[in-house]
Amino acid sequence: MDINKALRVEKKKNIRFYIYMCILAIIIPGALWATSIINGFFIGYAIIMELLIILVILKRIDSFKLEYKYLNNKLTFKTGLFNKKNLILCDQVALIHTEGIEEDMKVIVISTVKFRNSRFKPVVEGLLRKYPKMSDEYKKIKNVNPDKVFYYLILKKGGLKKYTMLGDLFTYCARSSYTDEAIQNIKISRGYTID
Repeated sequence: MDINKALRVEKKKNIRFYIYMCILAIIIPGALWATSIINGFFIGYAIIMELLIILVILKRIDSFKLEYKYLNNKLTFKTGLFNKKNLILCDQVALIHTEGIEEDMKVIVISTVKFRNSRFKPVVEGLLRKYPKMSDEYKKIKNVNPDKVFYYLILKKGGLKKYTMLGDLFTYCARSSYTDEAIQNIKISRGYTID
């Protein structure tokens, strides 16, 4: 899978979706106007349908939005429409793990600091049970630094843009460890094909 081609295809699919939703949003009141139905029930139904179309469009934009920028060992990123910008200090990243593939991929970043980021949470046993493939690597890191507190962040939104962000995390976070799943997804982001 060529990630740049997949990103272009994803962008075209999203544009097509937005066009279809806008056409649907125009057809519903147009059908009411063309049939000359002036009934409170149908007008209320049309208003509810328009609101649902707007919510679906906002949800789609929210789930595929990912912006990030690297500057001076700091990776600032924003996922979704309504989230604040977040910050990752690349030297402090201890482990990167991925779960899933393509649009459903989750990127899990484990860091030693929680610097100006409210989304980082302390690593707990529940997280390690939920992601058992990551727990082995985490235990190795924890054995080396038993007194440090580690924090985690899960990136779920962003669609296929998470692959480019993962490739850049691999470039900038030179001291961190990577699980086998993360390495496979990094290879995909670099253009290698996986059998």
